[in-house]
Amino acid sequence: MTQTEQTFSFRQRLKTFIVVMLPVLITNIAIMSVHMSDTMMTGHVNSVELAGVSVAGNIYMPLFVTCLGIVSGLSPVIAHLYGNGNSAEIRRVVRQSVYWALLLGLTGSLIIYFGVPPLLDRLDLEPRVWAVALAYSRVMMLCLPVSMLMVSMREFMNALGCTRITMLITSLTAPLNILFNYIFIFGWGPVEAMGGVGAAYGTLAAFCTGFVIHALTVRWMTPFADYRIFDSVPRPQPGEWPKALKIGLPIGLAMLSETSIFGAMGLFIATYGTLIVGASQAAFSVTSMLYAIPMACSIALTILVGFELGAGRPDDAVSYTRIGQRVSLLAAVLLIGSVMPLRHEVATLFTTEPELLELIAGFVTYAALMNAADALNAPLQGALRGYKDVKPVLVLSIISFWVVGLPLGWILAEIAGQGAYGYWQGVITGLFVGFALLAVRIKKVRAKYGE
Repeated sequence: MTQTEQTFSFRQRLKTFIVVMLPVLITNIAIMSVHMSDTMMTGHVNSVELAGVSVAGNIYMPLFVTCLGIVSGLSPVIAHLYGNGNSAEIRRVVRQSVYWALLLGLTGSLIIYFGVPPLLDRLDLEPRVWAVALAYSRVMMLCLPVSMLMVSMREFMNALGCTRITMLITSLTAPLNILFNYIFIFGWGPVEAMGGVGAAYGTLAAFCTGFVIHALTVRWMTPFADYRIFDSVPRPQPGEWPKALKIGLPIGLAMLSETSIFGAMGLFIATYGTLIVGASQAAFSVTSMLYAIPMACSIALTILVGFELGAGRPDDAVSYTRIGQRVSLLAAVLLIGSVMPLRHEVATLFTTEPELLELIAGFVTYAALMNAADALNAPLQGALRGYKDVKPVLVLSIISFWVVGLPLGWILAEIAGQGAYGYWQGVITGLFVGFALLAVRIKKVRAKYGE
């Protein structure tokens, strides 16, 4: 995609959308498979290790995704600058992002270090589960600074429309993570088996490798090398950081609202016992993988809508939004039709324990239903971020998850007698409510552009 490129027909726009979205999808699958492989491989050790990693993951993931969301605010900012050809400002924004992304990651690490132990103490976990959860979180906290630096480079590359390159780089990370996980979880050669904490060491090794590859690509490959990001060490300009954070912070908080609801669900569900915790976490992992397509549509729309608005073409931004909605919904229908008949086979990816297999299969049904709601929500969120309309997305996310989803889930689980499934039912309902609210919001935003 170049600065002067414009599409004129539905076919051209669909092709452009697929060209941008497909590499993002593969990248998302690779990223999510990193965390899914932690759950899958740990589950084959025993249910205690799985429960420990699950509890720690429910605490870590909301913080990780929040930081990721804040840094992803770079994408619409750079896309707008790219659309109007402001190369000098792109260089300045990206170089400053290295500083605040690193600071953000370090802050997250401190929160994990000091916050996780007292939180685990409140959960009344089995001693062995408690120990695995603490050890896993101690290693995963080291991943945050590295991963935020990597994301800042990736968002720069994505905003220039070079999603195929980030796809190739990230696709290397997933198999490396599986390799490192195997070495540290089960032991190999001089490395002794570590169980659940080994999954954290595997993820850390994979992220460090991924960051090095991203940095080398930005330094040496065209068109990124043309911006001379690493030619010198710039002076930090904290006064300039709010310009990017103004977009990224509401995105990050919205993603915190979304992901922390699953963390909260996981912590509530932890009271139902080790097997239920492990089964629900396995279903969360399936949900994350299924969410890869709606998320890819969302990211692609943020890039394309931002680019078209920066180039002064609001009508084309509307056309891309509609294409993204259709692609996301069609993919959800196909995925649900595939996953539901194979839910027991999906469960075998996580465990061979018969009782746990049946529990996972039951939760996978809800994971498929959640994907349908995500398929409606995500494209509208991505389009609104392309419009830089990020604060209302945050507010609507809080309403759908925390005002509707979790309270309704608690009522269904604890009062209506649905048990752990009640929390899933409540959050899925909240997602559909969120879709209705987003649909109303995007109509108002388009009206500002005279559409």
